[in-house]
Amino acid sequence: MKEDEGGAWPFALDVIQKTHATAPFRGKTWPQRYAIATGELRESLVVPDPARVAGERVLVFDDVYTEGLTILEVARALRLAGAAEVSQIVLARQPWGRR
Repeated sequence: MKEDEGGAWPFALDVIQKTHATAPFRGKTWPQRYAIATGELRESLVVPDPARVAGERVLVFDDVYTEGLTILEVARALRLAGAAEVSQIVLARQPWGRR
């Protein structure tokens, strides 16, 4: 696990991993994107060391928020691994209606 202990906040870069490629959301209808997220994406996410998140408050950084399906699945995997709380910070939100 890589961590940056230089500041007041510890950053871990490999707390959750996507084990295999999944179908892209782009060009899909909402029901199709939902099925990908709750199916193959959910199955591909693993927390290799659950002890690392057990009882912890986890903050997830994401680059773009479109509709939240990916972050919901990441949060779900972290909570199932024992995280007490999962919050997110997103750098950009895609304008509604542009997918």
